[in-house]
Amino acid sequence: MSVCGDLTQTDFVTNPSFRGEVYPGMIDEMTDCIGRTVIEAIEL
Repeated sequence: MSVCGDLTQTDFVTNPSFRGEVYPGMIDEMTDCIGRTVIEAIEL
């Protein structure tokens, strides 16, 4: 892997972030499960 320059700003953006990725094949049950899991994690 090649890195071009300092990635300080990239780390600043990605480290405190949460990424929720989906794909077109997800069904309602899958997205419901993701939603419940995120809510549960936030409520801790």
